[in-house]
Amino acid sequence: MQPLPGWGPPPCSPTPAADVLRLALSLLLLTAPPCALGMPSCKEEEFPTGAMCCPKCRPGYRVKEACGEFAGTMCEPCTPGTYTAHLNGLPECLPCRVCDPGLGQVTRRNCTTRTNTVCGCGHGHFCERQDGDACVQCRPHSVCRPGQRVRETGTEWEDTLCEDCQPGTFSAGGTQAACTAWTK
Repeated sequence: MQPLPGWGPPPCSPTPAADVLRLALSLLLLTAPPCALGMPSCKEEEFPTGAMCCPKCRPGYRVKEACGEFAGTMCEPCTPGTYTAHLNGLPECLPCRVCDPGLGQVTRRNCTTRTNTVCGCGHGHFCERQDGDACVQCRPHSVCRPGQRVRETGTEWEDTLCEDCQPGTFSAGGTQAACTAWTK
């Protein structure tokens, strides 16, 4: 018994080339630039929404409602604890960074609706990884080993530098700036 037309498995392609052509066409459509698929090409101060380009909101604001045929973009100020630093088409403001004292961080500049929090490193720590002017990872200063002294005290941006004591001197280690001469 034969299945009704359209109800059975699809017939195999007469040639593998037809399958390859179909696959290539599908990949071309998936990787085509947005303008080729009907998305608008917007200016830098605009963001795409549907088939239109809407004006972006200024720093400190987010998009409350995208523009329409007869109205511009409606922007709303960021709420405390959030910010946007650039022209944007964001539906929500970004959350402010939180400096973690448990990781040695201190707040150098509080968040505003236009700028993110700037974290630095507290006493006894130095910045191991930066993001712009903010430190995102602090680490405790190194402690010198026994037989070493502090050559350079650590700062917020540099670790402590240690050096070996000269022959005939010693140090218990830690944060001593000078080695002590042996007594006889």
